[in-house]
Amino acid sequence: MRSKSATIEAFGRLHFSLANLSNSGDIVNGGAGMMVSPPILAVTAKSETKLTVNPPNYTNEVIEICNILKINQNLRVDIKTDSRMGWHKGLGFHTQLRLSIASAVSIASEKKINKETLAHSLSRGGTSGIGSLGFWHGGVLFDAGRARTNGIFTPSSEVKNFTSSPLLYSNDRLPFIPVIVQPKSWPLIFGKLEMELFARLTPIPEKEAVTCSKYIFEDLRLATETEDFDYFCETISKISQIGFKKREIHHRGSLAKLIFKKMHEAGLRGISMSSWGPTCFGFVRNKNSALDAVNQLNECSEIDSAWIAELAPGARISIDHGETQQLISLLD
Repeated sequence: MRSKSATIEAFGRLHFSLANLSNSGDIVNGGAGMMVSPPILAVTAKSETKLTVNPPNYTNEVIEICNILKINQNLRVDIKTDSRMGWHKGLGFHTQLRLSIASAVSIASEKKINKETLAHSLSRGGTSGIGSLGFWHGGVLFDAGRARTNGIFTPSSEVKNFTSSPLLYSNDRLPFIPVIVQPKSWPLIFGKLEMELFARLTPIPEKEAVTCSKYIFEDLRLATETEDFDYFCETISKISQIGFKKREIHHRGSLAKLIFKKMHEAGLRGISMSSWGPTCFGFVRNKNSALDAVNQLNECSEIDSAWIAELAPGARISIDHGETQQLISLLD
């Protein structure tokens, strides 16, 4: 019987902010973000006589996912990543990686995918749903948050027995150009340090959380719907100065202030930091302005890389090297 192969392409995730990390209200977390390309990662799975993973450092990840999904491990799995995405860089790499592996091995094994439960089964999306929702839908996304279960706020990797956040709104059109910036030598935030920061920086005062939620779910959503560049960028800036995002940026101290200053001088608007960073982002109106900004930023000794991105769709799939299509359209 001919082997079936499936290649999944997934994209980077910018996280604008979590909305409610206060002790008030029935709904916690929630927030907004967007999917961007580049970076792109690709996972190809093909049925074989034994398990082979390339590069081999992802072998345990593949085995764990196959066990969770009860999939026979007689597969060849090839994973191609973009170094700008990487672990703990603020672009949602682990969520996109796990969902891509799971989707590729499922389709190569002719096993059905339940897009409503897949992220939950892989322990992704416990705090923010932007990455897991973005994997399916792409675009600019608004995560409605989830029902409060206790008063403890933690990173997604530590949340257990959670209800996945529903998609409140998404838009696959944004006629502004994102410019992404990765500074040099910022410490990566994950694991024990991230847990400690969540414990120290939460809960957020109720008044801040209410204002932040208004900025996200009313102002930013309206700016997205109306494609209003000034309103959109002004709101992103306001979000960066309140709530949990303010605290994430403040933790980066003078490092963030310097990079934000360089980005502003290069003409970017709506400047902020994705998750804990180090990835930062801003927006311009047109390609020429984006090119000028990137050229200027890449001359800065404090910046490792700056590049022009575009709004990305949800994950794409090619089966047996055939035509590429949206993964979600194959499932619906």
